Amino acid sequence: MSGSPPTEPDRDPDASTADRRSPAQIHDESVAALVESPDDPVLLAALADSIRRMGAGATARPILQRAIDLQQPSTPRWTSLRIQLARLCHHEGLIEQSLELLDGLERAASGKAKLQLLQVRTKNLVRARRFDEARLAVREVVSLGGTSFVAQSLMAEIEIGERDDERAAKRLEGLVARESLDRKNRATLAFHLGRLRDRAGDHDGAFEAATLANELLESPFDLDRFEAETEAILAWSTRERIASLPRGTDESERSLLIVGMPRSGTSLLEQIVAAHPQGGGAGERGEFRMFRALLEHRTGRPYPDCLADATPSMLDEFATTYRAMEDANVPGSGRITNKALELDPLLPLVSRVVAGSKAIILSRNPLDNLLSIYMHEINPVFLPWSCSLEGLVAARRRFDRLRERWLEVLEIDLLPLDYEDLVDAPEARIQEVLEFAGLGFDRSSVDFHESDRTVMTPSWNQVNRPINRAAVDRWRNYERHLGPLLEAFPEASG
Repeated sequence: MSGSPPTEPDRDPDASTADRRSPAQIHDESVAALVESPDDPVLLAALADSIRRMGAGATARPILQRAIDLQQPSTPRWTSLRIQLARLCHHEGLIEQSLELLDGLERAASGKAKLQLLQVRTKNLVRARRFDEARLAVREVVSLGGTSFVAQSLMAEIEIGERDDERAAKRLEGLVARESLDRKNRATLAFHLGRLRDRAGDHDGAFEAATLANELLESPFDLDRFEAETEAILAWSTRERIASLPRGTDESERSLLIVGMPRSGTSLLEQIVAAHPQGGGAGERGEFRMFRALLEHRTGRPYPDCLADATPSMLDEFATTYRAMEDANVPGSGRITNKALELDPLLPLVSRVVAGSKAIILSRNPLDNLLSIYMHEINPVFLPWSCSLEGLVAARRRFDRLRERWLEVLEIDLLPLDYEDLVDAPEARIQEVLEFAGLGFDRSSVDFHESDRTVMTPSWNQVNRPINRAAVDRWRNYERHLGPLLEAFPEASG
């Protein structure tokens, strides 16, 4: 079954491919070895990397920081680990922390490491809207012999941030046309170009760019296997079987899972809860994906069958890890959200690890939802269905079927919510969400867009504005290209 995709750092180009052990195996072996050598920086770095690769970047950060603290300062390894941690912080939305980690490293870094440092710094500065400083960083990239592609790509990010769409689009068109470039990099740039063309009203050109990007990613998708996995999890998930599963002892009601497909409004919903004085948003945290991988490794059985062999001590170990992540990221909050992608197949695991948690299952018109996914790069390594209309149909059908099944059989509290209802009647739906979460109504949740909280998903620009209908019925601009989606979901076009 497909688990939650890891966050962007899991595609770290520096990750070693020589070690054939699974991240879960490396995790457990490193934990065992650290009992004898708790201050071994190599073991700590390996443990942090295994956790990061399983998607739990927030849990990996303090372990990686300890590995850095135990290294001799200013050595190449110390510098490399600092850059890794800065990159991880960037993708976790900790922009200032990432910049602090990079400060002063130029003296210790050289060659490739220094170029990586400058690239991460530039991306941080763009997200912080410090565009003049970002331009200076790009000049340093050029002075160090950075490729024209790297410099031009960074300049395009700056121009997009400044809303200089015409200049950015022209620059991106030139880059995307260079067939000699790496396919992955061309795909990323083509996604950017598609969104700029969409913003300019060139919908045919936008869809053409997105199609090129998805083709360049060459993500293999086995439809038959995917559908067989869907049937298997549905056949497994009876009320009686789930009730018989072992469970941990954690009964805290602090956790609020926001469950939805990519581009379905989960970032918006998180901002609404996080803006409440007693609410908090942890972002996309992949700890439950990590717990699944560890259970599969320890029991030797695939998910969800491995849940039957879990022990209460394993589940309590996972709960302790999860609570530590919440405490570190959103201390003092009464209700903390987690909007990790593909939580839907993992809700039975959630119900056994943190049984007192609640979940909101958010759904959006499939035509708008799937089009938006197609127009964005949604980590195809772990979501291969995201790169084709056929795959998108299969994924949405799975989500819808799991949504209905969990409402029938799961023991944790679930609230189904439609994105369109939230947009059309925001105050009523926000009040409903807050009541479900055990939070009293507070005007700050309606005025969530005034928050200065950093959002690192592709929705970061939308959630900084009041709720509006701009994203509703956008599919009509692309109707001529969406034949497979219209055929699969005819009721959505009414």
